[in-house]
Amino acid sequence: MQQDELGPVLTRAARRRTIPRSVHTLITIPFSHYNERARWGLQRFGIPFRERAYMPGFHVIPVLLATHFGRDGRADGASTKVSTPVLATEDGLRLCDSGDIVAWACQQRGDSTMIPNEEVRTLSRELSESLGAHTRRVGYGISFDGRAAATIARTTVGPAQALAWRALQPIVVRGIHRGLGVFPARVERSIARVREIFAQMSSRLADHAYLVGDGFTLADLTFAALCVPVILPTRDEGYHGGLPGVDAASPRGSAFAHELRATPAGQHVLRMYAKHRNEVVKPP
Repeated sequence: MQQDELGPVLTRAARRRTIPRSVHTLITIPFSHYNERARWGLQRFGIPFRERAYMPGFHVIPVLLATHFGRDGRADGASTKVSTPVLATEDGLRLCDSGDIVAWACQQRGDSTMIPNEEVRTLSRELSESLGAHTRRVGYGISFDGRAAATIARTTVGPAQALAWRALQPIVVRGIHRGLGVFPARVERSIARVREIFAQMSSRLADHAYLVGDGFTLADLTFAALCVPVILPTRDEGYHGGLPGVDAASPRGSAFAHELRATPAGQHVLRMYAKHRNEVVKPP
């Protein structure tokens, strides 16, 4: 999901809670870029969690159960109340937004470096709103074919779910394409928009190593995570979310990824994965 500002649930409840010794549960579509943002934030701060991974469509019932049939869910311009990720903490808090999950992880560890100022929060929110839906549409439109989806299912979810996905994949994919607007004309517009945003971020990085200030922040994490469907980082490059790597995508998807990788913004994404994806910040 998109929103980066701390929502009412987070501001009322999470600030007075401390992380329990037990393990939290993160409900995901494992290859989703929004889910990658949440997972990255939790892992960066060493927050213990178990991931319950589902293929698209199969996640709906678990999310409904976790959010009291949507009462604790959140919807915005790109997501619904049954979207992932959902973090269910052991003390009953439900966070249904990837930005909120990262902010919560920062709070639990008393870290202020990831969100040091309003500029970081604003840029992260703007990237979520302007980039996330477009990279997702491009990914579904030109990068992932049926073979790739079957491979993702085999490698990221259990065998029973992978078998069910194999049987239902044509129906589910058609529904995804309708719901996300994965139609040729809209995919082309999204490709153009992604190029525009990469040009803007490249200009921003002309004289700086990071998007805001001199260190890694939520803005860099957000940009790197939300670029996954179009940059297609590999496991060797630091990504472990389940998508096919750049050379395992469709020919057009691979060509577009290589085009973006050659830009300063694309190089920044790869640097963030290489340098920061497996970095764990110790509590102060």
